[in-house]
Amino acid sequence: MKSKIAVLLLVGMMVYSCGSKQKYVVSEEIDIEFWGDIEDGDWIEIDGMKIYHVTNDTLGDCNLDYEHNYLVLNEGSDDKVYMPSTSYFTCLDEGNWVTRKLTFGDLAQNLISVLNEFGQQDSNSLQLPYRNENNTLQTTLGKLRIRRTDGKKIRVTTSEGYKGAVQKVNSGQAG
Repeated sequence: MKSKIAVLLLVGMMVYSCGSKQKYVVSEEIDIEFWGDIEDGDWIEIDGMKIYHVTNDTLGDCNLDYEHNYLVLNEGSDDKVYMPSTSYFTCLDEGNWVTRKLTFGDLAQNLISVLNEFGQQDSNSLQLPYRNENNTLQTTLGKLRIRRTDGKKIRVTTSEGYKGAVQKVNSGQAG
């Protein structure tokens, strides 16, 4: 009986500890490929910068310039970085909202733009902190291959159920 209890406790501790850890990927080069709808509240964290996806209801009023512009979403936000989810709201005129949909390519382009706009950078450098190693067609399909321009490794983690595959790139792998 004592051995059964010990086994149950051990299994319970393993399940709890596995469930409380966030999976992450660390590499000099990271592939991110969007494959499904990114929902309001989903997030991706890259090098300590947590980027939250939202539908733009955080704006509160009719902003005709919004579309899927991450810069408008981040005006006045000091501690969080926002990026549109796959489906987002846009205002046609006061009180008339419609739902729009981003493509995987829009998500990929927005992500690399957000990284370069809000990423940590040496204040003396004009160089962008990240670069996308993929060609335009791959980016249009929702695929990024990111590398830091300072040569440091990138650490990426996501919310549970995030519909963007994140994996390290083997140094011998072709693009």
